[in-house]
Amino acid sequence: MSSRCDVMTKRANARGEIKYSDEHLKIFFDYAPDAYYLLDSEGTLVDANKAAERLTGYRKEEFIGRKIVESGILDQGYVSKALTLLSKNLLGEPSGPDEFILNRRDGGRVVVEISTYPVEVEGKKLILGIAHDITERKKIERMVREYSENLERTVKQRTEDLEKTMKFLEMIIENVPDLMYIKDKDLKYVLVNDSFCKFFGLPKDKILGRTLYDIASKDLADYFTKQDMEVIETKKIFYMPEATLRDASGTKRVLCTTKAPLKDEEGNVTHIIGVTRDITENKRMEEELLRAERLAAIGETAAMVGHDLRNPLQVLMNLVYLAEEIFKSSSRECLEIFEKHGLSDLCSRIRDQIGYMDKIVSDLQDYARPVTLSIEEIKTKELLDNIIENLTIPSNIKVSNEVNEDVTISVDKALMTRVFINLITNAIQAMPTGGKITFRVHESEGWRCISISDTGVGIPKENLDKIFTPTFTTKAKGQGFGLAVCKKFVEAHNGKITVESNVGEGTKFTVCIPSRVV
Repeated sequence: MSSRCDVMTKRANARGEIKYSDEHLKIFFDYAPDAYYLLDSEGTLVDANKAAERLTGYRKEEFIGRKIVESGILDQGYVSKALTLLSKNLLGEPSGPDEFILNRRDGGRVVVEISTYPVEVEGKKLILGIAHDITERKKIERMVREYSENLERTVKQRTEDLEKTMKFLEMIIENVPDLMYIKDKDLKYVLVNDSFCKFFGLPKDKILGRTLYDIASKDLADYFTKQDMEVIETKKIFYMPEATLRDASGTKRVLCTTKAPLKDEEGNVTHIIGVTRDITENKRMEEELLRAERLAAIGETAAMVGHDLRNPLQVLMNLVYLAEEIFKSSSRECLEIFEKHGLSDLCSRIRDQIGYMDKIVSDLQDYARPVTLSIEEIKTKELLDNIIENLTIPSNIKVSNEVNEDVTISVDKALMTRVFINLITNAIQAMPTGGKITFRVHESEGWRCISISDTGVGIPKENLDKIFTPTFTTKAKGQGFGLAVCKKFVEAHNGKITVESNVGEGTKFTVCIPSRVV
């Protein structure tokens, strides 16, 4: 009987996991930043994501069921190329990235790089296409090519015309916000604009006639010199879509760079022209968009999970309670049988797992819903003591509450309780072999800061910047919403939460609340 129940339970769990996985994959497909679409073996469109709709201007219902080569989306000049790649995919081979031009619904055209992969979905052989918009990149390349062509024509002109043209070009270059520069074959700078000088914090006379090794670190110079040599050797344009550097003030900037060769009449490379664009703000906006899309996905997931799981979880919890009551009222002989088969322990484990699933639902819903505060002044030490009293803390972990009795904070008590429970639980989990948790409070320029320190395993440095990001987790068992919810609740109080950690030494989370909440 027990074995049969176990099998049925495993099957139910498997079905739930498959449904959960499929729903997540659908979310990832729909909210991917690039355009995703699926074709059948006839080249008929069967599905597409939201990015594909934004890219083409069509709703996917308008082109699903139509062949890609007959839809009007694909420029006629690329139909033959698309059919060739489709044949390749049908043989089980991926393709790309290949360049195509797509027609938008509003009459515009976009340049994309498309990669295709044979896939199998629900037993059907399909082709997954991923289209990446490179229109902006092509514009930059065209701009650099135009610069290059203009300069090549200029060097052929007579000296008098050259001087006039150079003055005109210098005026344009000096007023362009992009970093522009020209290097000779020895990679010495022969022309730089003001934007370039400002980025490195140097006047022109400290740059012209020198190489990058004279104005930047060796590692940086090695990195970019390798690109310059590639331009000289291949005589082709080099494009670097993204690199993070620090400007003269030490601020991190995200840059994209295009370099092109300038050639003489024999086709030999004489100079390299480079254009570097600061795309820091663009990247920030992209991240904000991704964050918004992720929040939308989280909101949908929260609604789905809350509706589908909350009621069944309550039913399960009631059944466990009834089972335990039956155990208590049973005869001694039955109790011995129950204990022999570990049924009481099994009920306890089921209750714990139901509690864990309920926490996942709560975290999802807490992160998705807006926060409404009910502010009251509470004693910090008393709040922490009450939380500790109601938590199950292993005997090998010592808790030291060094907060003064008189220290108060003005917060929403329920929300701040959730924050500290989460942080204390994380601290306990970080010390599987025991350790110490310490609470302290300090004042800092209008902030009242409560720190929670542990002596656990610590957090790797590369994870510290991502630790408050929704869905990020290093735990085998966890959804990655706990700390994101903490951050949301703290920031709702106009507060801030920070983390310091050293691997093998421990971690300290600090929650700072304004001394007076506005």
